[in-house]
Amino acid sequence: MSQELGVPVNQVAKAGPGLAFVVYPQAMTMLPLSPFWSFLFFFMLLTLGLDSQFAFMETIVTAVTDEFPYYLRPKKASFSAVICIALFLMGLILTTEVWVWDGWIYCGDQLGTHCRENLGQGPSFHMCMHFR
Repeated sequence: MSQELGVPVNQVAKAGPGLAFVVYPQAMTMLPLSPFWSFLFFFMLLTLGLDSQFAFMETIVTAVTDEFPYYLRPKKASFSAVICIALFLMGLILTTEVWVWDGWIYCGDQLGTHCRENLGQGPSFHMCMHFR
């Protein structure tokens, strides 16, 4: 692929999402039966994502169920459904523009104040996180 593009190999394959969604699919197009291999690749990404979600959900459900075994263990399926729906609704905040949220979270002034109170000196730089 680097010969086809006329660039060195280290410039073709850069780490990050570009590798999985740009470089690798482009390499798949050069194989025989490229639609088949491309389908398998993206199906693999889908199943990896779903598997990660199952592991995440099972961790939450098991931890909470173990804290309240007499109440939740008989209703584990219903509790799992409630957790899934709740996390889905919370995820809508992050994935849609329905609830646009623009705010400053834990600004540098607060960090400096807390550092001075606890450590006796503040940070040497101004730090602030801004979410859009």
